[in-house]
Amino acid sequence: MRITIITFLLLSFNTLASIIYPQAKKIPQQELRFGHLISDEYKWMENTMDPELWPWIEKQNELTSSLIDTPLVEYFKSKLIEYQKLKDEALDNSVNQELDENKLALRIPFDPTLMRLQKKNYFGKIRFDSNEDEKYNLVFESTRGGDLAFLQIYKKENKEHVKTLIVKFFEKISLVGDELIYISDNDGRTGDSRGKIYKHIIGTERSETQTIYTAQSAYGSLSKFAETTDPKVKYFIETCSLTSRSFYFKLDLTTGEASPYKSLGGDVVLFLSQNQFVIKDFSSANYGELKLINIETNSVELILAEQDFLVTSITNLNKELSLITAVKDAENEMYLYTHKTKELKKINFPSSGRLKFSSASGFDESDADQTKRHIMVDYRSYSDPLSRYKYDFAKETVTRVSGKKAPFEITVVKLHYTAPNGQEAAIWLFKKKSTQLLPSTPLILSGYGGFGVNLLPSLNKPSLGWLEKGGAYAVVTLPGSLVYGSEWYELARRDGRVNSFDSFATAAKVLIEKGYTSSKHIGMVGGSNGGLLIAGTLQRHPDLFAAAVPMVGVLDLYNYSLFGAGKYWIGDFGNPFKESDFLKIKDISPYHNLKEPNYPAVLIMSSEFDDRVHIMH
Repeated sequence: MRITIITFLLLSFNTLASIIYPQAKKIPQQELRFGHLISDEYKWMENTMDPELWPWIEKQNELTSSLIDTPLVEYFKSKLIEYQKLKDEALDNSVNQELDENKLALRIPFDPTLMRLQKKNYFGKIRFDSNEDEKYNLVFESTRGGDLAFLQIYKKENKEHVKTLIVKFFEKISLVGDELIYISDNDGRTGDSRGKIYKHIIGTERSETQTIYTAQSAYGSLSKFAETTDPKVKYFIETCSLTSRSFYFKLDLTTGEASPYKSLGGDVVLFLSQNQFVIKDFSSANYGELKLINIETNSVELILAEQDFLVTSITNLNKELSLITAVKDAENEMYLYTHKTKELKKINFPSSGRLKFSSASGFDESDADQTKRHIMVDYRSYSDPLSRYKYDFAKETVTRVSGKKAPFEITVVKLHYTAPNGQEAAIWLFKKKSTQLLPSTPLILSGYGGFGVNLLPSLNKPSLGWLEKGGAYAVVTLPGSLVYGSEWYELARRDGRVNSFDSFATAAKVLIEKGYTSSKHIGMVGGSNGGLLIAGTLQRHPDLFAAAVPMVGVLDLYNYSLFGAGKYWIGDFGNPFKESDFLKIKDISPYHNLKEPNYPAVLIMSSEFDDRVHIMH
């Protein structure tokens, strides 16, 4: 996997005083946007296909490699080799005994804008898509882990490779005979910015592929929604990133004729039947209300009024009973919901963790012995990698039936801080039991803070290594998530993103004030939108931290919508090419508001081939 890691150290340290960073060429460029003059000497570097940029990238890689311990490099190399073996075995078992990676990957010619993807050290993700009654195996390969991917098509009978299609955000709709119908997003390399539904006859050229339907809005994305009794007629959802509104419609895949749009009105959490589904509607409730929608009649029925928790999923056990998974104060709870009476009953699974439904037994109508009813639930926390619990309906008991243990005992503490809107929000702090929390304790602070993403307890291997060496780790629940409802999410949209930055800093101050660490020993890390969180917090509170690692961060809020998946983030960040939005976000774009040091030590990480958060950031 070829990764570009760009390192900037913005505060001089004796041990690193000799570092000489590769100097990039400066080409002054100015833009006047809504009366605001934007000067940028490095804008030419946004074009990663410019050959003049490549030597600079190579020098950055050489510098990074020279600073990383050899044992660490060897460790990651071994992991890559291990991954490759598993990948090759999967290919051998699923597609073709004779295939190797060089034969499978990159077998098509590329235009100049994609030429840099043709490298021997190809690395990516693979998944398979095949049903027994289909003539073909589909092998979906992402390029170096990105969203732009190769869809490889093989005949089942003789495992012959038939075709490669370049797709992005691929979703199969149907594969009948030689006819493949699928959704693919478009970007500058494959078309315009709208999602489309395509019909491709396998064996024909890509240029002969038909477009069945194009999203109506300029930044519209499409996804399959529901089936009908006619396999050629299906329901789809279109979501416009400009308005964050979603609509569903019925589409005839033969004629391309679409029924009138109907507002979805919320987030879909459950399909009850072919014509009915349940949504979570936030229009008049902070934590949302559950409503039953009939697709054909568009009728709406309230089935669960707002609670003091956020419903995240519903599992239908039978016609009378459902299992509801919810989030309350940054951890999961589970409830049984009786359809007829609309009653809720909490199941007392372990608290302070993440719960996920695994399986159910004894709920079939033909089951004679209802006392055998039970469900299995997976549980994770910051001290428990994975345990499985059984809930017995007859005895109303919860029993741990299996699980893995952490390599050492971990202590978890739940704290709270007060966010700018007055909300008391959770901080999860965990450490090796033997580690003392002192002002000298090295502590990593992490968070996300956007897009309604809820960070729930889950132990990961990188944090284990940190804990084992005597460090502590803390995860902050931030505005921009939905943990405390839609108002909490709205608090961090557009220019409100600073509420996420300031909340993160407030959480750090709470840990420091309690004597668990100090400004000299606390560092922060976050990825993607979390990378923006780290950069924004760094600029507003530079004296609070000793180190910062923004990974693949959204750092250029002036131009993000022009690159990669950025067009889908307008609902959260605002449209930088709309005056009212631009004037709100122009002062919080990290790249454009970079000040002179004193900043703490900063490691900025990016990937040369990241097509979601483009390396231009």
